[in-house]
Amino acid sequence: MRPGNRRQPRLELGVILLLSEMFNVGFGTIPRVTLFTIIGQVLLYLGMINVPWSKWDVCISAETVLQTKDYRRFIFSTFEHGDDMHLYYNMVSFIIKGRTLENKYGSSNFALLLAFLVVITNSFYIALAKFGSEFLEDYSMMRSCAIGFSGVLFALKVITTA
Repeated sequence: MRPGNRRQPRLELGVILLLSEMFNVGFGTIPRVTLFTIIGQVLLYLGMINVPWSKWDVCISAETVLQTKDYRRFIFSTFEHGDDMHLYYNMVSFIIKGRTLENKYGSSNFALLLAFLVVITNSFYIALAKFGSEFLEDYSMMRSCAIGFSGVLFALKVITTA
């Protein structure tokens, strides 16, 4: 980890709002894989899970994956968030989708679905950046770096409404 990138655990507004929403919904009504995934991402954001990287060390970009072969970004970038409100909006959306789909498919199948979607959405991100940079002759698309659970959430939205 680069100096100065240490996470400082603190409760920010987005985390407080998320906890409030989870209490309103009821922890007992949130299925276990959904709940575990949310808790894991909150603890990671707060710095309570000690990892040897900063969020920007694992953001996903086509350049870092294709040229430097840094494949850890396929997974880790998905669970990092830029700020507390990014985390809040993603996790509130995930509560809704997770409750619906995990109850429909069961916890084991839902966990497998999440794992598949993490890989496939990041693969699409890389492929689109590569295609876009070549088609539009704009290499900056290869360097664009992303973090967050949004790709998985969009995929879950498609599955939820199908």
